[in-house]
Amino acid sequence: NLFQPAIGVDKTGDDLSKVGDPINYTITLSNTSSGDTPNMECTATDSVLGILFDGVLPLGDTVLNPSYTVQAGDPDPFINTVELVCSPAGFPNVLRASDDHVTNLFQPSLEMNKSAWIYSKVGDDITYTVEIINTSSADSPVLNLAAFSDTLVTSLGAIDLPGTCQTLVAGDSCSFQYTYTVTEADDSGEPGAQLVNVASALYHPEGFPNDITASASHSATLFHPSFELYKDCSAEPISQDGPAVYNVRFVNTGDVDLMVAFDEDSEATGGALAAGVPYQVAANSEEIFVVTVAGDFAGVPSVSNTINATVTLPAWTELSNTYYGEATGVCEVASRTKVKKLTMGMVDPGQAWNFALYNGPNAGNNDAFVGSPIASSSVNGDADGILDFGYLDLDPSGTYTVCETNSLVTWHSNWIVDSNGDGVIDGLDMAITAYNPSSNNDPSEDLGYRCVDFGAGTSYPLTAGGTLLFQVDNISPGGDARTPGYWKNWNRCSNGNQAETSDNHGGWSEGYWLVEDALAITDPPGVTWGEFTINDCETAVAVLNAENLVTGKNSSRDPLYKLARHLLATELNFRAGTYECTLAYNAAIEAADLLASYDFDGTKTSYMKNKDPNFAYAQALGEILDRYNNNDYSLPCDQTVDAYVEAYMAKIAPSDGTEGGGGGGGGCFIQSLGLGN
Repeated sequence: NLFQPAIGVDKTGDDLSKVGDPINYTITLSNTSSGDTPNMECTATDSVLGILFDGVLPLGDTVLNPSYTVQAGDPDPFINTVELVCSPAGFPNVLRASDDHVTNLFQPSLEMNKSAWIYSKVGDDITYTVEIINTSSADSPVLNLAAFSDTLVTSLGAIDLPGTCQTLVAGDSCSFQYTYTVTEADDSGEPGAQLVNVASALYHPEGFPNDITASASHSATLFHPSFELYKDCSAEPISQDGPAVYNVRFVNTGDVDLMVAFDEDSEATGGALAAGVPYQVAANSEEIFVVTVAGDFAGVPSVSNTINATVTLPAWTELSNTYYGEATGVCEVASRTKVKKLTMGMVDPGQAWNFALYNGPNAGNNDAFVGSPIASSSVNGDADGILDFGYLDLDPSGTYTVCETNSLVTWHSNWIVDSNGDGVIDGLDMAITAYNPSSNNDPSEDLGYRCVDFGAGTSYPLTAGGTLLFQVDNISPGGDARTPGYWKNWNRCSNGNQAETSDNHGGWSEGYWLVEDALAITDPPGVTWGEFTINDCETAVAVLNAENLVTGKNSSRDPLYKLARHLLATELNFRAGTYECTLAYNAAIEAADLLASYDFDGTKTSYMKNKDPNFAYAQALGEILDRYNNNDYSLPCDQTVDAYVEAYMAKIAPSDGTEGGGGGGGGCFIQSLGLGN
């Protein structure tokens, strides 16, 4: 019998696949030999999968279903061939059949771009723009959206994805926007804090379960704008004339530059800055702006000024935030003082009364401060008699001293202060007593200074913005006496300017007495004590200095030299017309007699020793005259000289109870007491 062997093979499979996915094949091995054909011994070999069948292939169809997972690097298209090789058992015949299958391999892929502005801050919105691009190969199936997420916007409903993003054909793209409001939880608070946002998309190729993903991130720098605004008076007190000058301090405490514009003109580092013009202040820095407000501020205690600031971020930030701030500065206004100067109750511009201001207080001090005034004024040529001290501004919390610096012998100064502050001296105001600063000198003197302390800590306070008014009326004759120190300057032989002042203002007849004038008023001229006559300036000045007329040495340790000094000053005072005091008048007579009894002429080294019986008497007379010359109004002018001397002797009596000596020409006095000068 003749048999007829015959075989065949058929291979089918997936037409489309991709790397990582399986290709499922169906392979049909057919044995179509005649029935009397010996067994067909066959081997089916796949070009990729290897041997799929090896053995006796039964008559009919044998179906195989192998699969292959596509590997990276596999060719596209992917061609797979199966070959069936058979031989009838016992025969050398070889029969062959083959078939192949072509699968296209697609490459699905996505790209995502995310963009937004790079600066923001808490409370601001960030608008994100997202673009999704299907970058798959052209043979890829469409990509269908499965999910979209954002690390900040957790609710998908807050993101409106357009329909074009639901299905993407290879090469297509879609874009959309959504907005996020930055919260405090997003901000670390550190300078340069970054807000990082990641968006992700998930797609599936149609017909495939594969996850195709893409993501994109965006980082925004979060700014922390903040500032402080201060306004202070640059220097207080300010002048009543103005201006008030304020320092406006703008402190940028944040991490981003700020633009500040004020509602007032100011001066900045770069020069004038008009109101409303923005000025850039760098992060973590400060700038001082100067604001000036014009006066007049007389009568105003303080000047308050408020500045308003509008603050924005620089244009390069593209952030439209606006902030506002205000600050108020207060400047205390200075005080002033004036003196209304009268002479015998009237304004007399022809007088030469001088006043000076000093830093005080000075009551209780000596007159060392005299000569260093902070301001001065003179009535000479002043038609209204109002001395303004150059409108000097004074600190309302300060203390000052106002002095008349040349109150002349025989003149008495009556002081009144505007105690109710109405700017007018009238019957409602208070008379005050000026003090003599030279009374605290050692020795005590009266050189013609009359002073009053005013301001803080005194009875005459200053008010901010106000003017404290004094009235000083000089009355003569019968006014104040002066000490030797005064007279040794008011003469023509001491090389001072007092003689010129006297000549310019009418001389002694107008109250401007010089030593020469007082000596010449008698006939014959001079002061005479026994055989000793003082009738020239040089001799008078030497006696007033307690100098030995021969040697020029100071002899003030001798009580008669001291007595002569005080007596000459007293007699000059009497001749000029100073106030009346019977005790001083009688003491002057007794002092002249005492000096004459010792033949005092200023030429001896010593006239009286400590044990001289008249030692204490001379001292007592000197004390009376010294107190008179110093205008000690507690001096008992109606007392007799004997009564005063007796009280003086009791005052200096030794504490052990021994006899203290006598007055007049009697007794023995052994304890000395230094007199004032």
